[in-house]
Amino acid sequence: MRTRLELGTSGSIDLSDDVPYSLNFAIADIRTPDKRDASYSKTIKIPGSKQNNILFAHIFEIDIDCNFDPNIKTPCILYIDEIQQLKGFLQLLKVYTDDELKIQYEVTIKGAIGDIFTSIGDNELTDLSLTEFDHNYTKTNQRASWTAPVGSGYVYPMIDYGQNNGITYNVDELYPAVYVKTYLDKIFASAGFAYTSNFLISDFFKRLIIPYTGVGIGLYEVDLAVRVVSCYSTNQTIYTVPSSGAWTDPIVEVIKIDGVNVGFDPSGQMNLATERIVCEFNGVFNVEFENGSIQTDTGIVQCAIWLMRYRAGVYTRVHGFATPNITTTASFFGRWTTSNFIAEVGDEYFLGYEMRKFSGSPTQLISYGAIEFFFRPLNAGLSEGADISMNTAIPLKVKQKDFLTSIIQMFNLYLDVDKNNSRKLNIEPRNDFYSSGTTIDWTDKWDVSRELVQEPMGALDAKKYIFAYKDDKDYYNDLYKKSYLESYGTQTYDITNDFLTQTKETKLIFSPTPLYDGSGSNRIVSVMIPPELTTVALKGNNIRILYYGGLINSSPGWSYVGDVSGLTAESSYPYAGHLNTPYAPTFDLSFGVPKEVYYATTTYTNNHLFNKYHRQFIEEITDKDSKIITGWFYLTPLDILTLDFRNQFFVDGHLLRLNKVYDYNPITSEMTKCEFIKIKQASQFTGTVMTSYG
Repeated sequence: MRTRLELGTSGSIDLSDDVPYSLNFAIADIRTPDKRDASYSKTIKIPGSKQNNILFAHIFEIDIDCNFDPNIKTPCILYIDEIQQLKGFLQLLKVYTDDELKIQYEVTIKGAIGDIFTSIGDNELTDLSLTEFDHNYTKTNQRASWTAPVGSGYVYPMIDYGQNNGITYNVDELYPAVYVKTYLDKIFASAGFAYTSNFLISDFFKRLIIPYTGVGIGLYEVDLAVRVVSCYSTNQTIYTVPSSGAWTDPIVEVIKIDGVNVGFDPSGQMNLATERIVCEFNGVFNVEFENGSIQTDTGIVQCAIWLMRYRAGVYTRVHGFATPNITTTASFFGRWTTSNFIAEVGDEYFLGYEMRKFSGSPTQLISYGAIEFFFRPLNAGLSEGADISMNTAIPLKVKQKDFLTSIIQMFNLYLDVDKNNSRKLNIEPRNDFYSSGTTIDWTDKWDVSRELVQEPMGALDAKKYIFAYKDDKDYYNDLYKKSYLESYGTQTYDITNDFLTQTKETKLIFSPTPLYDGSGSNRIVSVMIPPELTTVALKGNNIRILYYGGLINSSPGWSYVGDVSGLTAESSYPYAGHLNTPYAPTFDLSFGVPKEVYYATTTYTNNHLFNKYHRQFIEEITDKDSKIITGWFYLTPLDILTLDFRNQFFVDGHLLRLNKVYDYNPITSEMTKCEFIKIKQASQFTGTVMTSYG
C-alpha cells in the first residue's frame, strides 16, 4: 500500500485501500490568494482494526464514556510513498457496526492550504486591539514619535486637516497614524498565521502608515466612566471664621465633608482620610459643586469657594466662586461648575473656603443640608494632557481581508504557503518572487505522445487595465476628479488587441492624499481638508495610506503650540505623503504620475506603483509572443512535495513558467495536465526623476 495516514503523535491509522485523491495547484492561488480554493476534503471508510479502535478510544462502545472527542480537530498527515502530501486534520463522522460486530469508521481528511482569508472571515480592523500603544496626548510624546523606530505603533505626522493656517500647529491638531506593519502583524497573529518576507520587513514597508481620518479620537465611554468620582455629605458642617478682617487661606481652611459618603468611585480615587481626590488618570476634567444653605451665627462674612489642586508640592487655585455676603438671615445656596482643566496622575483635588469677617462678630459658618462634589472626565480626547485610547484611531468599517487584499494589490505581492507549515506564508512582490527561483528540467517527464498545445496571448484577459485608488470627497480629491474624471494618480494601460473589449480594474480600498504647499514655506504636507473650505470642523475621510519620510528641514520654521507646554519654534517637520520625499522624490505610492500636483516643483518621479510592481507582469502577458503552453507530464509525489511556482521549467528546449497543475492523483499512473506560460522576459523597470514636471 502506497498510502499512510498518520494521526498526530498517536500513530498510523490502518487503511483498507490507498486514499484516492486529486489536487489542483495554480499560480493564481499565489497571485490572488483571496480567491483561492483553500481546502481539500476527502471522506473515506477505515476498518475497525485493533490499532484504529485504540486510536479512537473504543468510541464504538455505545454505553461507555469515551476519551476521544470528535468535536476536536485531530491533526493528521497523509503520505504517499512515505512522502508527505497533505497536512491537515481528521474528523470522525460516523461509526458503523453490523450484526457480526464488524466495525467501520467514516472519517473526513481535511487539508487547510494556508488560507488566511478564510481564517480572517469578516473581521474588521476595529476587532484588533492597539491598547499597548495607548498614551498621553502631549507634545513630548508627539515629538518622540518622530524619531522612534519605524514599523511599530504610531507616529504623529504633519497633515493638513484644514484646522490651521499652515504656520502654527497646535498639539491638538496633530493626530496619531498607525504603521501598516502593525496592522498587518496583528491580522496575521489573530488569524493564527505567520509570514516570512524580505519586503514586509524592509525599511520602505515599515514606513507605510495609516493616518487618522475620522472623528472622535480619544476615549471610549467605558474609559470615561471609570474616571468619575462623586461624593456627598448630609451632616451639618461648621467652619471657623477668622477673628480679623483678613482673608483666610483656602489651603488651610479645607472644606471638611464630615461623614463623607462616596456615591461613585470605581477607581478608588477618593482618599477618605484626607478627603481629597487623588487622580489616577491624565485627562480633561471638570468639577461640579453644590451645597445646601450656608449661614453665619452673627455678623456678615464674605466667602469664596475654591477647587484646589496639590501637585508636586505646590497648591493652586483651579477654579473659584465668590458668594454674596452671608448673614444670619441671608442664606447662600452654592453651586458652580469649573471650566475644563487638565489633570495629571498623582494630582490631589479638594474644596476650600476662603473667608473673611466683613462686619460684626461672626465666629462660625454653618452648612445645612447636603454638600455634593462631582469630579467628571470629559471626552475632549484631543486636548493636551488627555489619555488616548488608540483603538479609537482605527478606521471604522474596514474589513481586514479588504485591507490585506489592497496591500497585496498595491505591491503585486505573491503569497506562497510554506512547505513545512501551512500556517506560514512566504510573501514577496511578483518580480522578487520569480527571481528567487531556479530552473528545473521537466523534459523527461513530458508525454511526447501528446503534443504541446499553444494558445497565443492566452494569459491576456482584458484590453484595458486600470489601476486606481478609491474616490473621496475631500477638497483636493474632489477637485482633481472634476478636472480629470479619474482619481488622483490613476494609471491606465491600453493593449493593442482587436479581439478583446473587457476592462480590468484594480481599485484599492484606500483613497489618494494629494500634497499641498499652502503655508508659504518649503513645507509640503498631505492634505485632507473638508470640501467646504470655510469650515474648520474635522470631517471623516476614507482610509488612506502614506509613506512616513521622517523629519525634513523647514524654511522658514513653524510654531508648535500646546495649551500646557506653550510655544516652541521648530526648524523641521514630520513629513508623510505619497512621495518618499516631496523634492526630487525617488518613489511614488500613486499608480501613475498625477496629471496635476498642488505644490510648486520642477522634479517628479515615474517610479510609481504601476511601473515598479506591475509593468513587467503586464508587458509579459501582453507581448505578441506571449502564449499559454499545455502538455501532459508524469509527476511523482516528490515532484509535488518540491513544487515551487518560483522556478522556471525547461521543456524540450523551451523555458516556461508554470501556471497550473490539473487533477494530480499520485495513486494512479496517469499523466497530469500542466499549463505553462511561455516566458517573454520583460526588463525590470528602473525609475527616473523628471526635471520638467508641470
